[in-house]
Amino acid sequence: RRRKKPRFYTLAPAAHAQEWWNDEWSYRKEIVLNAGEEGVRLDEELEAFPTLIRLSADSFRFADAKFDGADIRFATADGRRLNHFVESYDVNGSLAFVWVEAPDIEPGTEQSIFMYFGNPAADDAGQSSLVYDADYGLVYNFGNISGVPQDATSNLNNARSSITVRPGFIGNAAAFDGASFLRTPPSSSLRTPQEGSFAFSTWLKIDERQERSVVYARSAAGEADAPLFVVGVDGRAPFVEFNAPPVADPEAPSSEETTWRITADRELDLGAWRHLALRVEGGERSTVTLYVNGEAVASGEAALPTFDGLTYFGGMDGARTTATLPDAALPDGAVDALEAADEEAAVAPYSQFVGMLDEIRVSRIARSENWVRASWLDQGPDGALVQFGDDEELSEEFFNFDYFIVVVQNLSAEAWGVIAILAGMLVIALATIFAKSGLINTVERTNRRFRKDYAAAEALDVINGKYGPSGMARIYRTAINEVARRGGAEGVAGARLDASALVAIRSEVDAALTDHIQELNRRMVLLTIAISGGPFLGLLGTVLGVMITFAGVAAEGNVNINAIAPGVAAALLTTVSGLTVAIPSMFAYNWLTTRIREIASQTRVFSNTLTARIADTFSA
Repeated sequence: RRRKKPRFYTLAPAAHAQEWWNDEWSYRKEIVLNAGEEGVRLDEELEAFPTLIRLSADSFRFADAKFDGADIRFATADGRRLNHFVESYDVNGSLAFVWVEAPDIEPGTEQSIFMYFGNPAADDAGQSSLVYDADYGLVYNFGNISGVPQDATSNLNNARSSITVRPGFIGNAAAFDGASFLRTPPSSSLRTPQEGSFAFSTWLKIDERQERSVVYARSAAGEADAPLFVVGVDGRAPFVEFNAPPVADPEAPSSEETTWRITADRELDLGAWRHLALRVEGGERSTVTLYVNGEAVASGEAALPTFDGLTYFGGMDGARTTATLPDAALPDGAVDALEAADEEAAVAPYSQFVGMLDEIRVSRIARSENWVRASWLDQGPDGALVQFGDDEELSEEFFNFDYFIVVVQNLSAEAWGVIAILAGMLVIALATIFAKSGLINTVERTNRRFRKDYAAAEALDVINGKYGPSGMARIYRTAINEVARRGGAEGVAGARLDASALVAIRSEVDAALTDHIQELNRRMVLLTIAISGGPFLGLLGTVLGVMITFAGVAAEGNVNINAIAPGVAAALLTTVSGLTVAIPSMFAYNWLTTRIREIASQTRVFSNTLTARIADTFSA
């Protein structure tokens, strides 16, 4: 459901149950974190849980956000900002993966957070180190396509080897070919003391059956060739194994005196993504539990040593490479290769992994079963934790002055010159409008007062009031003065006028009428100049601005919308300025000329009736 945006500023619609986090963002989408019956069923509260928001064309309007998702923000219903980062954002493919640190999620509840977008001026504010809490030692999500994974936490446990990166389960993933692997150097944030706890999780896809391949391994300091702890795949079944002193408990699962091992009770499908997780609850005898898709598949107890050496993913130093040859039609040298592989296998207990890993996480604590199950359900294809709600659009003011400031800041000197000329024209036009409007109002008012006195006068020559710029009063005084001048010593009272005198009086009255109309129309030509000249000057400034913008882009060789748009927008401001001068001038000109015509028509009628009355009264 999409709410339409009004064109003028209004209060937020009543349907908005929550306050808008920031008015600079035009849109928001409700996201429901469902820990109820139809979502992720929890046994305990999840705190600071990194939640995956998987965006597609069905759930998100990519066209309303920035091309790289830099304007995406998250906030709670009460306006509290939530940490987030964008792992991958493909606007062309309409697919994005965003991680957000969810507020505390309580069992049996549904709570809403809001994703805000639609702010072209916003910069990327995502920080992965704030999304993953301090109990994470390392997170590789392979958002960096360089092939050298960067730690998404604040611990900076970056890999010291490269790997092929390909599209995976959540954005990009690491592809292992049986020869390459990832090596991470020791650090205090990855060290696990004896009887300590830790956890590991990843999304895994195996491409073939493999013999004791290494998915995750930890070693003691100085023992790079003999890792103490391995999580791997044997055949198609995950296993956990470590070498330790002999255990006293004869019932503890053990393949040999110094090796402890547990194996999953099921095999993984080839070519399918599965969530693999490990929990180690430290103690004198640590509890080790292996999970597939949130379900425990193997568990056991063992006394674990200290892990403070290298950390490996997808293989390790000293493991044999995977070399599989067909049984029939062996090429030249194939037998030698097989014999070499057998010799290598005899001295290397593990092999390199063949497949893909995505979203690798190592924690310094034993994450709860709740956490493991919620991670699988949230990140899985069904995304049971996240449900998308309504899209909402902010009601906003008719004109956004922030955008106007950006446009003004990009004006060229030529555009400023054109705008200065147009500003002068606008001042002159407004001054003319106000002056003419005041004059016309005064003329209309004094004409009405004169007509009233003229109608009430008993004789033609008894009106002696002051009527200012009244055209009718001016014509009356002209006519009476001419009658008095032609009446000789007897003045108006005894005047006797012949035909030639009446013609002369009419000529003087017409001249006075013409002068009055010309006075009303004086300087109206300034408005016609503003009407016709303003748009052309604005267009000239726009053409110059666009020319300069494209010339600058061509000179710098930086062809992108961010380099072109500000200059073009600024150039168009001169056209807007020209129309700002022309439009009010055009309306005012039509309004004023219409009123002037009415005054001229009324005054002309009065002059005709006055000369006719003079002819009747004073003709010889």
